[in-house]
Amino acid sequence: MSVPLLLVMTLLGGDPVTPLHRYNGVEQSVMIDVEVPAEADVARLVLLDARGATIAGPVTVIGGPHDLLGRMPTIVDLERAAWLQLLVDDVPHGSAVVVQPMRSRLVPQEERVMRGDGSTAYRRISGWVDEMEDEADPGEGTPQSLLSGWRLYPDREVLLETSAGYIRVALRPDAAPNTAWNFRELAEGGFYDGVVFHRVVPIGRNGHPFVIQGGDPSGTGSGGPGWWLPIERSTLPHDFGVISMARADDPDSAGSQFFFCLGREGTARLDGQYCAFGETVEGGETIRAIAAAPLANPATGRPIDPPVIHNAVLVEAPPRLLIAPPSLLSVQVVRSVDASPGAQHEERMSVVRDKLSCEQDWRLEASGTRPLGEQCELSARKDRGRGIGETSGVRREDGDPGAGTVSH
Repeated sequence: MSVPLLLVMTLLGGDPVTPLHRYNGVEQSVMIDVEVPAEADVARLVLLDARGATIAGPVTVIGGPHDLLGRMPTIVDLERAAWLQLLVDDVPHGSAVVVQPMRSRLVPQEERVMRGDGSTAYRRISGWVDEMEDEADPGEGTPQSLLSGWRLYPDREVLLETSAGYIRVALRPDAAPNTAWNFRELAEGGFYDGVVFHRVVPIGRNGHPFVIQGGDPSGTGSGGPGWWLPIERSTLPHDFGVISMARADDPDSAGSQFFFCLGREGTARLDGQYCAFGETVEGGETIRAIAAAPLANPATGRPIDPPVIHNAVLVEAPPRLLIAPPSLLSVQVVRSVDASPGAQHEERMSVVRDKLSCEQDWRLEASGTRPLGEQCELSARKDRGRGIGETSGVRREDGDPGAGTVSH
């Protein structure tokens, strides 16, 4: 079975905002090209965080080239990736552009911790230090993170077609920019095509749903792309549908192997130790189906007939959802974890209001431009934490995600 043609064609549509260069030095102009629809004379650009809150803008633009650094100089203050979204008549239009600041690395600090058996130890991350601190002279005080420039690229999601169904992943470069980019590049290059889920752990050591793991072309649990990926301090909690990098004992030993979480209770202990970089927006039932695969070896989690990733492709991400009064947003994105890949992603705001779970009412601040609500999230997130393994006969397995049989 191949990816539906209409779905692949979403990759071929033109982006309304196009970076002229992927990498932009801190002393250079950050040039983008804006395409304004023929029916509109002008449009607006707004810089958003992952929740949809405004970081900068909106700024009015016409079609043609613009220097983003000149129009939004506050990008020099970005500590994490943000999304540059075009608005036409105050409606988000087309995929956003990811604006990732290239900053000095946060280096993990480690300690040796004994395992529960009392006979072996493992390397546990105990803190993080900016690499600039290692290079600073004593007495200079705590140095600031070094900004080298920005990486700009069109927002894309990753669609996995598996033998159990589709899984669509929204990447979170704000949480782990280089890890998200690594996964995106591998998927686009065909690395995951034909690769199996070699490890399934439906129930972890604490009795809660744990993970399904794949991404090794050798299918042994020890393979990878030929390089190690430095771990990042991800801000994305492990939860149902969240995708994170598997690794060995060395925190920097990830490469291509990943795992999907099956529930918060079983994977919360992975926060701060493993690097989460994306979340499932479609295909929750596919994840559960893979997690229910019969096992040939419960000790290793090897399935009798390992589920296969037939192919992985990049598809256009829908416009970013803004936190704003409903009167300003007539069209927004609605997605369900278990929706089919061809599901319609744009609906009227009246539908959006029904789909959103807001922590606060849509009341405006005195400025009249922002709601008091701290954040809203898609109803798809209600699927998280349900996990699998509630049926009888599900085996319990120990161990954390890792290349091989690493267990913490």
